[in-house]
Amino acid sequence: MSADASMVQQPTEDHPPTVELGVTNDHDRSVTLVPDSSDAMLYYLPPMEGETVDIYLVPEDLSSGVIPNARIDGCWRFDADSESEAASEVIQVRPSQITHELGPGERYAIRHEVYHNLGSGPCFPDGEYTTSKRLMFTEEPGKRAVAIEKEDAGPAFRLEYTLTAEADGTVSINVDGPDPA
Repeated sequence: MSADASMVQQPTEDHPPTVELGVTNDHDRSVTLVPDSSDAMLYYLPPMEGETVDIYLVPEDLSSGVIPNARIDGCWRFDADSESEAASEVIQVRPSQITHELGPGERYAIRHEVYHNLGSGPCFPDGEYTTSKRLMFTEEPGKRAVAIEKEDAGPAFRLEYTLTAEADGTVSINVDGPDPA
């Protein structure tokens, strides 16, 4: 398995920064990607932690009361009164667990919009923000993630994502891994 991460769009007046996260099956046979027990693979990722603030990756097809249609105070930030309100609203609208079958050489990818958490200050304070994601795969097509126990889960790997915000407002992302989980 291999992974990739790329910037699709830098932040503009009309659109938040957008990244694409992908996984490719480098095997010569089909595999089924399954998320860990907590979430759907690559759809929901934990907040990207930075030195002063957190950055959130939100699937671009997601809608929620806290996801703004326009910049707030010049920044792409959640529209919520508290960090816990923003987090609970986003979590409530995430999908149920899913699996995804990949044939040899096939790629699974999803695009995310990038949002700042609440607060004042620069939109994306320059620096690095990191998060990780654990994925598993099995050669048993259609096997549901909820049925997989740790002992028979098959191979697992961890992806480490790093988003870098520059002082000029540009954003980049990369991924390290897959590393055995």
